[in-house]
Formats: sequence, structure tokens, C-alpha cells
Amino acid sequence: MSARINHAACQHPSTKVARAACRRALAKAAATIVAVVATVTESPIITEWNAMKSGPLELTAAVPAVVVTRENWREYKGELVTLSVADAENALNVMITGWSENLIQYKVEGAGKLVRLPAGRIESVTA
Repeated sequence: MSARINHAACQHPSTKVARAACRRALAKAAATIVAVVATVTESPIITEWNAMKSGPLELTAAVPAVVVTRENWREYKGELVTLSVADAENALNVMITGWSENLIQYKVEGAGKLVRLPAGRIESVTA
């Protein structure tokens, strides 16, 4: 937990071990709340409500996907693009940080870790 908390209202002893246990319990409770909120936002009722607010799908204009290549990837550096890999089940939302003849380097959305992948495994990259 990055924020400091005041243990004055807590019922535990005023020891380092007890405060650490309290922080762990609060972090666990916060993770549970985030999971419940994520489940609630995936509700079919909320999905229908959002569909009603945005209007019928046939009235929204489809934006064509732009193909990102080794030649034009710098134009999309720092933006999320969709990466399809040959042996992966799902496409990934990534930020491309480098693309050479042999490798493509990217960061996965939500993770700060850089990943390098052989360019031959890439099926498509679209913005």
C-alpha cells in the first residue's frame, strides 16, 4: 500500500508487526473491493445500459484499422496498438518501443516490462 495510514483508530497493539498485519489486511480488502467492482461493471444490465446510451451500432461509423508496419511504427510510438501473434489465442494491446528486421519490442498494457518477440511470429499490428 503506497499511502500512509493512521493506526490511531485501529484496535491492534501499537507494534511494528501488528501495524504490518493491519496494512496487509487493508490491502487484501482493497483488492477484494476492486475485484467486486470489476465483476459488477461486467454485468449484462450495465452492458445494456451503455449500449442504450451510445445508440444503435448501425448508426456509429466504423473507423478502419490502420496497419502498422516496420516502416511506420514510429508514428504510433507511445500509443496503444493491437498486436496479433501467430501462436497466441488473443490479440494484445501493446505500446511498440522498437522494431527491427528480426525483433519487435513492446510494453504490454498495464505492465511495465519490455517484451521482445521475433518479427516472424507477428501476424498483424493495427492501430
